[in-house]
This record gives sequence, C-alpha cells and structure tokens, in this order.
Amino acid sequence: MNDLPPISPERYRRRPRRGVVLVYAIIIYSVLIGFCSLAVDFGHAQMVKQELETASIAAARFGAAGLQSDAATATVNAINAAAANKAYGQSVTITSTDIQFGTWSATNKTFTVVTGTAQDTATAIKVTCGCTAARGNAVYLSFASIIGHSTNDITVSAICTVTRGSSANNVVPATSNPFLAGASYGESASNNNPHNSPDYAPAESPVQFTGLNLNAGNTITFDSINGSAGNSPGGTSYNADGNPNDIETNTAGDEHGIATITGPLNCVVAVFLNSSNPNGTTAPASLDFSTDAERNFSTLSPKLQQIFFVGDGRTDNGQLQQFIIPSGATRLFVGTWDGYQWNNNFGQYTIVAHDAPIITLVHTSTTAAQ
Repeated sequence: MNDLPPISPERYRRRPRRGVVLVYAIIIYSVLIGFCSLAVDFGHAQMVKQELETASIAAARFGAAGLQSDAATATVNAINAAAANKAYGQSVTITSTDIQFGTWSATNKTFTVVTGTAQDTATAIKVTCGCTAARGNAVYLSFASIIGHSTNDITVSAICTVTRGSSANNVVPATSNPFLAGASYGESASNNNPHNSPDYAPAESPVQFTGLNLNAGNTITFDSINGSAGNSPGGTSYNADGNPNDIETNTAGDEHGIATITGPLNCVVAVFLNSSNPNGTTAPASLDFSTDAERNFSTLSPKLQQIFFVGDGRTDNGQLQQFIIPSGATRLFVGTWDGYQWNNNFGQYTIVAHDAPIITLVHTSTTAAQ
C-alpha cells in the first residue's frame, strides 16, 4: 500500500520561458516602430516632396519665361522663383548647377542638354530642387532613426518648355515725350514751360512698339536696353534707370488724358493706349516711382493712359520685370522722363520688348533615398 500523497497536476505545468516573451516583445516593438515610421516619417517626407515640387515647377516656369531673353536671365529668374518658396521650413536655395538648358522631345519624352552659347536659344529648362545631405538640409526621420535611418534625401526636378513670343526692337530718342502718345499731327505738350518751348507731335512723340500681341492680362517685358540720355545739352547723361537723385514730375501735370508720374529724370517710361486719341479724356491716377523700393517691383499693372516706369526693365537683382497689359490696350508707346521741354534732351536708348511666351510644364520627377 502506497501511503504517499497524490501528486497534484499543477506540479506538471511548464513554467513560461521568459526569454521567448522578451523576443516576442522586441519583435512587436520593432513592428510598431516600423508602422510609426511609415505613418509619421513617410507623411513628413511626402510633405517636403510636395513643397519641393511646387518650388521646382515655379522655378522652371519663371526660368522658361526668362529664356525669351537669354540663359542668364532664365537662371536669375529660376533662382529667385525657387527662393520665393519654402521646403522643410526654409527658403529653397538653388544655384546655376541645379539648372540645365536644352530641348525636349515630346515623342520620346527626353530632355537633351545644351551648353555654351546654345543655351541662349534653348527651348526647355530643367530645374532641380532638393533637401539632401550634400546640401546640408536632408529630411530628418524621427522614428526611422531608431532603426538606423536618420535622414532621407529628396530631390525634385521639373522641366518646362518655352515658345517665344513676338518682339519689337526700336530706338527711343531722349526727346520722346510720353504725353504725345497717340497725338495727332501738330498737337503740343509741355506748354507754358519755364523756357516757353513746347513739344510737338510727331517730332517729340514717343515711339510706338508694333508687332506685339497686346492681350489683356498677359505680360510685356523689356530687355536689352542700351544707351543713355540727358535733359539739357552738354549735361550729364544717364542709363535707362535715370538719375535717382533728381526725381521729377511733369510741371504741367496730367496732359491729353495721360497721367503724369513722379520718377527719376531721363529714365525710360511707357504708356498703354486703346485705339482712340486720349486727348480730352480724364487721366487715371498718377503713379509714384520716387524711391528704389517703388521701382524695384517684380510685376506692375498699369492702367490705360497711365505712364509707368520701365527703367532697364529689371529688378535690382537682375530679374526681368513683368508689365501686365490692361484691358482695352491696343497700343504701347515708349519714351523718356523729364519735368518739361523734352525737345532739348539728347541721347537715345535701344530697347527690345517682348510679349508673353507660352510656357508648358512637360515633366516632373522625384528621387528619394535614405
């Protein structure tokens, strides 16, 4: 007879293996980290990618517009347009090495790079913007850094093509009085000036730039402006921006329905008109270009019969200024600025004006690497 007590089944139950539980915990933790990385880091990277895409498209579009002049203008335009956008909380910075000029094959969907002087006649531009380690702004990954991927390089490229618009090339004498724009033969302006020597059409009329497509809402640009002008014989002559230390307004105020301006003596100015003689109509408000800040605009929207500052057609950093064509405009006249009596001015400017080119975004691409 066995007097030993029965053995409880509980004694035969296996104790849990604590090491296995730890392995499972590590695996689950890693999976959770992976999901967090996918949700947070991927979303962050996508946001930066979209910001870079916006910047690269803007830079390529504005750069393509600059190709209407030359590659140098296109480069300045692209750099400035990129800087006007932000990615990863900072202004997007590109250099000339991020910009390529070439041709685009719509059939093969390929971009062929051109170099040297051929860049000035390129019909396409490719701009690359990026947040990378090489640029010192790689995208930081919060959760993925735990598993060894601390940053992500993202670059976005955009390609735009340009179909150049029409252009007009004219010589503008310093004697070109903008108040005689559209004037009939024999009409006068700057009457009763201190020298009692009025200006007359057509001798002192401003120059009409023909051959441009003046479609309302589109833009006109001026470039290749060379020459100089002075306001009295034997005096100092100035470039197209005029004399910034001598700010003038017309002593007769508005004339022939055309608004005066306040601006630098001897600068290049222009005015849009419709098909009618403005004489006898009411002039719009005048514009003030007294300061460098007021002359350093990127775009300007003048009204009909409103004289506006053109200068050398560029901002202080070399960007082409865009002048938006007002509704009803059919004619564009270019002259120079003075306070009175244009007829004794000397010198001239050669000026090229362009209407808006056709810009087409043809391709974008993104590269992301950890």
